[in-house]
Amino acid sequence: MNRSDIYKETGESINYQDWEKKFYQELKRSGLQDRNQQTKDRMKLAPIYAESLVQSIGKERISWLRGINFGSGASAQSVQSALMQGIDAPLFRIDHSQDTKVLLEGVIDEYVQTILEFSEADQIQDTLDWLESSGRANSIIWLSGDGVFSERVKCLVRESIGFGEQDMDRSLADILCRCVTMVKANGIDVLKHMVVRLVTTKDYYSTISKFLAMRILWSNLLAALQLEATSLWIDALIPIDEEHYDQDHQLILSTGQLISAILGLADRVAVQSGTSSKYQRLHINIQQLLRLESLFDRYPYPSSGSYYFENVSEQIAASAWEIFKKTAGGM
Repeated sequence: MNRSDIYKETGESINYQDWEKKFYQELKRSGLQDRNQQTKDRMKLAPIYAESLVQSIGKERISWLRGINFGSGASAQSVQSALMQGIDAPLFRIDHSQDTKVLLEGVIDEYVQTILEFSEADQIQDTLDWLESSGRANSIIWLSGDGVFSERVKCLVRESIGFGEQDMDRSLADILCRCVTMVKANGIDVLKHMVVRLVTTKDYYSTISKFLAMRILWSNLLAALQLEATSLWIDALIPIDEEHYDQDHQLILSTGQLISAILGLADRVAVQSGTSSKYQRLHINIQQLLRLESLFDRYPYPSSGSYYFENVSEQIAASAWEIFKKTAGGM
């Protein structure tokens, strides 16, 4: 919804001057500046709806995929257990010693989207040939290094873990710089097959704003390169701290992180590899409740109309874009 939609139902005037006058009357303020606020992390907020955020999404979001990231030591039993609990997008990190055929034994490709994550391209062709010959049409590969990218092989760019919650703009600018590096190494078409992995934080508001800001920045990058709009796949990683938090505390913490990733329009949400089966199950159950009971998947853009998230997201994106321009030089 934008300013021109405010009075449609009442039949009143829809021009901006009438809207501003009504604002002053109802809130008894002398001007819009009186309603501006500043958060503890120095973000300025204004009560004006931001239209650019919706335009940057570039697609109608249907739902998110529920996933678990399995490390190199994953067993077939743990994979089967997670599948029976309801995940629909398992990810396997593949190293040189693993046999992909054995790892995927029992995973029915028709019902889930299997993701194989590689750090090097040398094993990919053999894996692609096997996926093709075995009819696994829903299995795809994410590669975090240089290679040949396509609909079946996506380019994965991970958020660096060295940035703190106060450095979201620098973290997102770093992601853009690495996207440009991938373009220089692999050609402009790599942007059509890009996946960005963002990490959620304990700060509910910051996580939502960071995820939304990433989509704004993606739109800015494509515009700067004079490319047509291409959807960006965002993979949300939920860190689980089993050492410092008990199960009850983790229930609250995980719920907040999952909701923030979903409201931030993540395409897939998963816990980190190495998480115990107890917390994997907790993570899956929370997502089942959010989807089946809270109906989070019924709305393509759940945080629409929240000027807090939209203004903070645009501020983060604007700051990250300036950092990126300085870092990337004369792009």
